[in-house]
Amino acid sequence: LNHIIDVNNGDIENDNIIIHSNDDNIAMFYNRIDTENIGIAGHSTGGGGVVKLAINDSRVKAVFGFDPWVVPIGEDMLQEGIDVPFLFLRSHQWIEGENNDYLQILIDESYDIIGYQTYATTHQDFVYIHAFNPLMKIMGVTGELNTSTNFSIQMDYLLDFFDRNL
Repeated sequence: LNHIIDVNNGDIENDNIIIHSNDDNIAMFYNRIDTENIGIAGHSTGGGGVVKLAINDSRVKAVFGFDPWVVPIGEDMLQEGIDVPFLFLRSHQWIEGENNDYLQILIDESYDIIGYQTYATTHQDFVYIHAFNPLMKIMGVTGELNTSTNFSIQMDYLLDFFDRNL
């Protein structure tokens, strides 16, 4: 987040930022981020990462998780709760298991969490692998939910959530 804000502020001299572009192309990123209204989203481990970032960084104002894997965050941090709006979509495949138990800790300790279960889906349905290779559905890697319906649900919820909270 620090690096994205640095690029937004025009600081491309930062050694931690790798830019494969000339200054004219990177200029399109200057002053594009409203740093007072930062929303973040992630899938799986990335979903857990955005939860952890939101717990630790007050600049984050809203969080969206696609099957967020929160086990690595640990019980102690999850018990702190998250104090910004958080919406997650969970696959039918992850309705049970260790991650569900850890996610419940976060739900119990937080004020503004909404979770939705998408039935007939697997964890892989959030990475759109089925859009690139229809055999994934036949092989059982992805769920039975229609690909375009699944994608529409995910994007509609994501965009509506950020529109309402940011």
